[in-house]
Amino acid sequence: MMAYHFQLYIRFIWILTGILFTGILHSQSKDDAAFYAIWSDTTKPETERIDAYFDRLNDMRVFEGEGKVDDKWFMGSGEAIQLAMELNKKEYLPLFYLASAYNYAIILNDFETGCIEANKVVESAKIANASKFPVFTAYQL
Repeated sequence: MMAYHFQLYIRFIWILTGILFTGILHSQSKDDAAFYAIWSDTTKPETERIDAYFDRLNDMRVFEGEGKVDDKWFMGSGEAIQLAMELNKKEYLPLFYLASAYNYAIILNDFETGCIEANKVVESAKIANASKFPVFTAYQL
């Protein structure tokens, strides 16, 4: 009986180790340079590029200045919006319009165009039924 419990204990330890190891491997995300290498490589498939752009900007800290994101990401928002429309990735549009609004309002100091883009965040979120994070952040701009 004791040997049976010991075997269960050993199996439990192996399973737990496997779960932790898998979690650690999958939780390590690509860094800014890796995402930008994918995004800026126009020979890559457009879906791969747009996913890299989305994955890099889909972090609340990016828009709070904590994510150490270079302005190049926000300045690429026009191309990202165009690609999202072409690929019918409506769920990406609120975040991409938010990046565009940020680009105009914060980087270029063009508040009028920034407000127009911020309104597009709200409108695209209604259509895409997407995350409320871009809408909330757009209201803060």
